[in-house]
Amino acid sequence: HPLEQEPPVAVFTTPLKGCHALVIEDDDIVLQAMVSLLRSWGMTCDAAEGLSDALQLAGTRVPDVLVCDFRLREYANGTEVIAAVRQALQLHIPALLITGDTSPDRLRAVTGSGIPVLHKPLAPDELYAALSSLLHPASSQAQAMRIGTNNL
Repeated sequence: HPLEQEPPVAVFTTPLKGCHALVIEDDDIVLQAMVSLLRSWGMTCDAAEGLSDALQLAGTRVPDVLVCDFRLREYANGTEVIAAVRQALQLHIPALLITGDTSPDRLRAVTGSGIPVLHKPLAPDELYAALSSLLHPASSQAQAMRIGTNNL
Protein backbone atom coordinates (compact mmCIF):
# COMPACT_ATOMS: atom_id res chain seq x y z
CA HIS A 1 0.00 0.00 0.00
CA PRO A 2 1.21 3.55 -0.72
CA LEU A 3 2.80 5.52 2.05
CA GLU A 4 0.46 7.91 3.78
CA GLN A 5 1.56 11.45 3.23
CA GLU A 6 1.35 14.16 5.82
CA PRO A 7 -0.72 17.16 4.76
CA PRO A 8 1.42 20.10 3.66
CA VAL A 9 2.36 22.48 6.45
CA ALA A 10 1.45 26.10 5.82
CA VAL A 11 4.50 28.33 5.57
CA PHE A 12 3.90 31.74 7.08
CA THR A 13 6.11 34.26 5.33
CA THR A 14 4.42 37.56 6.11
CA PRO A 15 5.12 38.52 9.70
CA LEU A 16 2.30 39.58 11.96
CA LYS A 17 4.73 40.09 14.84
CA GLY A 18 4.30 43.49 16.44
CA CYS A 19 0.91 44.18 14.85
CA HIS A 20 -1.89 45.11 17.23
CA ALA A 21 -5.35 43.53 16.92
CA LEU A 22 -8.61 44.46 18.57
CA VAL A 23 -10.67 41.26 18.82
CA ILE A 24 -14.41 41.71 19.37
CA GLU A 25 -16.26 38.51 20.33
CA ASP A 26 -19.04 37.99 22.88
CA ASP A 27 -18.26 34.32 23.56
CA ASP A 28 -15.52 34.42 26.21
CA ILE A 29 -14.07 30.99 25.32
CA VAL A 30 -13.80 31.89 21.62
CA LEU A 31 -12.42 35.34 22.54
CA GLN A 32 -9.66 33.89 24.74
CA ALA A 33 -8.76 31.24 22.13
CA MET A 34 -8.51 33.87 19.38
CA VAL A 35 -6.35 36.17 21.52
CA SER A 36 -4.06 33.24 22.46
CA LEU A 37 -3.65 32.27 18.80
CA LEU A 38 -2.86 35.82 17.67
CA ARG A 39 -0.39 36.28 20.53
CA SER A 40 1.33 33.02 19.53
CA TRP A 41 2.05 34.74 16.19
CA GLY A 42 3.69 37.68 17.97
CA MET A 43 0.73 40.03 17.77
CA THR A 44 -0.47 42.16 20.64
CA CYS A 45 -4.20 42.07 21.32
CA ASP A 46 -6.97 43.83 23.13
CA ALA A 47 -10.12 41.80 23.77
CA ALA A 48 -13.62 43.30 23.74
CA GLU A 49 -17.00 41.66 24.27
CA GLY A 50 -18.98 44.38 22.52
CA LEU A 51 -19.10 47.90 21.16
CA SER A 52 -18.56 49.88 24.37
CA ASP A 53 -15.46 47.82 25.28
CA ALA A 54 -14.18 48.07 21.70
CA LEU A 55 -14.55 51.86 21.61
CA GLN A 56 -12.82 52.28 24.96
CA LEU A 57 -9.90 49.99 24.03
CA ALA A 58 -9.50 51.47 20.53
CA GLY A 59 -9.40 54.95 22.07
CA THR A 60 -6.60 53.86 24.37
CA ARG A 61 -4.54 52.02 21.76
CA VAL A 62 -5.39 52.29 18.07
CA PRO A 63 -5.42 48.80 16.52
CA ASP A 64 -3.74 47.85 13.26
CA VAL A 65 -6.61 45.46 12.53
CA LEU A 66 -10.09 44.65 13.84
CA VAL A 67 -11.20 41.01 14.12
CA CYS A 68 -14.91 40.93 14.86
CA ASP A 69 -17.56 38.26 15.24
CA PHE A 70 -20.61 39.01 13.09
CA ARG A 71 -23.29 38.27 15.69
CA LEU A 72 -22.84 40.07 18.99
CA ARG A 73 -25.17 40.37 21.98
CA GLU A 74 -24.68 44.06 22.73
CA TYR A 75 -24.91 45.35 19.17
CA ALA A 76 -26.83 44.09 16.15
CA ASN A 77 -23.79 42.88 14.21
CA GLY A 78 -20.06 43.09 13.64
CA THR A 79 -20.34 45.32 10.57
CA GLU A 80 -21.94 47.99 12.75
CA VAL A 81 -19.28 47.61 15.45
CA ILE A 82 -16.50 47.92 12.86
CA ALA A 83 -18.17 51.01 11.34
CA ALA A 84 -18.58 52.59 14.80
CA VAL A 85 -14.92 52.00 15.75
CA ARG A 86 -13.73 53.39 12.40
CA GLN A 87 -16.02 56.42 12.80
CA ALA A 88 -14.90 57.08 16.39
CA LEU A 89 -11.23 56.96 15.42
CA GLN A 90 -11.75 58.67 12.04
CA LEU A 91 -9.60 55.91 10.52
CA HIS A 92 -10.34 53.17 8.00
CA ILE A 93 -8.80 50.35 10.05
CA PRO A 94 -8.49 47.03 8.19
CA ALA A 95 -11.09 44.61 9.47
CA LEU A 96 -12.07 40.96 9.31
CA LEU A 97 -15.49 39.51 10.10
CA ILE A 98 -15.87 36.02 11.51
CA THR A 99 -19.20 34.23 11.28
CA GLY A 100 -20.75 30.87 12.03
CA ASP A 101 -24.02 31.94 10.44
CA THR A 102 -25.40 29.83 7.62
CA SER A 103 -28.69 31.65 7.03
CA PRO A 104 -28.76 33.02 3.44
CA ASP A 105 -30.09 36.41 4.61
CA ARG A 106 -27.35 36.82 7.20
CA LEU A 107 -24.66 35.65 4.77
CA ARG A 108 -25.87 38.26 2.23
CA ALA A 109 -25.60 40.94 4.93
CA VAL A 110 -22.08 39.81 5.83
CA THR A 111 -20.77 39.58 2.27
CA GLY A 112 -22.57 42.79 1.27
CA SER A 113 -20.59 44.74 3.86
CA GLY A 114 -17.42 44.71 1.76
CA ILE A 115 -15.45 43.49 4.80
CA PRO A 116 -13.53 40.21 4.29
CA VAL A 117 -15.31 37.28 5.94
CA LEU A 118 -14.06 34.01 7.40
CA HIS A 119 -16.43 31.22 8.38
CA LYS A 120 -16.32 29.22 11.61
CA PRO A 121 -14.78 26.83 12.31
CA LEU A 122 -11.59 28.67 11.39
CA ALA A 123 -8.35 27.02 10.35
CA PRO A 124 -5.36 28.90 11.83
CA ASP A 125 -3.61 29.14 8.43
CA GLU A 126 -6.76 30.66 6.90
CA LEU A 127 -6.86 33.31 9.63
CA TYR A 128 -3.12 33.98 9.30
CA ALA A 129 -3.42 34.42 5.53
CA ALA A 130 -6.40 36.77 5.88
CA LEU A 131 -4.65 38.92 8.49
CA SER A 132 -1.45 38.99 6.43
CA SER A 133 -3.30 40.18 3.34
CA LEU A 134 -5.06 42.91 5.35
CA LEU A 135 -1.91 44.12 7.12
CA HIS A 136 0.60 43.63 4.29
CA PRO A 137 -1.39 43.72 1.03
CA ALA A 138 1.59 44.19 -1.29
CA SER A 139 3.59 41.37 0.30
CA SER A 140 0.62 39.01 0.21
CA GLN A 141 -0.03 39.72 -3.47
CA ALA A 142 3.63 39.17 -4.35
CA GLN A 143 3.65 35.94 -2.34
CA ALA A 144 0.46 34.77 -4.09
CA MET A 145 2.04 35.54 -7.46
CA ARG A 146 5.17 33.57 -6.54
CA ILE A 147 3.06 30.64 -5.36
CA GLY A 148 1.01 30.83 -8.56
CA THR A 149 4.05 30.76 -10.84
CA ASN A 150 5.66 27.89 -8.93
CA ASN A 151 2.68 25.73 -9.81
CA LEU A 152 3.03 26.18 -13.57
